[in-house]
Amino acid sequence: SLLAVVFSISGAYIFIYIDLKREEMDGMHNGQI
Repeated sequence: SLLAVVFSISGAYIFIYIDLKREEMDGMHNGQI
């Protein structure tokens, strides 16, 4: 049960991290243009 909670929390953090990185990359590309 605890393991499932840890996986769900870490999965959420991974999705948030990927989303933030994607926004950073988009911002960098927009800045170059």
